[in-house]
Amino acid sequence: MLKGLMERRLQIGLVLDTNRINSRGKLPHMNRLEKWGADGVIYLFVTDTVHKEAERGGDKLGTKAWRRVGLVAPPLIAADRELWNEIAATIFPNGVLTDKQRNDVQIVFTTAKFGLILITNDGDSKGQPGGILGHAKELRQKHHIRVMRDFEAVDFVEKEIAERDALRRRLAALAGIPLDEMVESN
Repeated sequence: MLKGLMERRLQIGLVLDTNRINSRGKLPHMNRLEKWGADGVIYLFVTDTVHKEAERGGDKLGTKAWRRVGLVAPPLIAADRELWNEIAATIFPNGVLTDKQRNDVQIVFTTAKFGLILITNDGDSKGQPGGILGHAKELRQKHHIRVMRDFEAVDFVEKEIAERDALRRRLAALAGIPLDEMVESN
């Protein structure tokens, strides 16, 4: 009876930026996220822009990107164009000057259109103080767009798993049934 109420999958969708495609499997936090994705705990996506960037990045990067569902933003209507421009102004206050910057805006925009969370390593460093991460707080405050580093996403998912499992234990106790009969194991 309760089994249908308590699914294993969390309703968390993460969009990977091109710099988080773990083509060599050497990014430990991405390995965790990918395992949760493969195990059906979270959803992992890339955008069509990431697919294109990955194709230009070489065989391994492109192959790994194509294993992910690609999100394509719908054609821009006036309200979308306004949001795209606001995101661009937030991330690049001096204007979008390069194709890479245009791609960054498109990736953030597509993530926002689907209401998902962007995982990136772009910006907020000595070499690149701005970028996407350098403006993550503004993106969240102004546009409700969540941007995280991969280690932050791991922490976020771990907390969500802990909350899900605590609820499972409470419901199993209330129903008087063993937890393993109520839900599949992690």
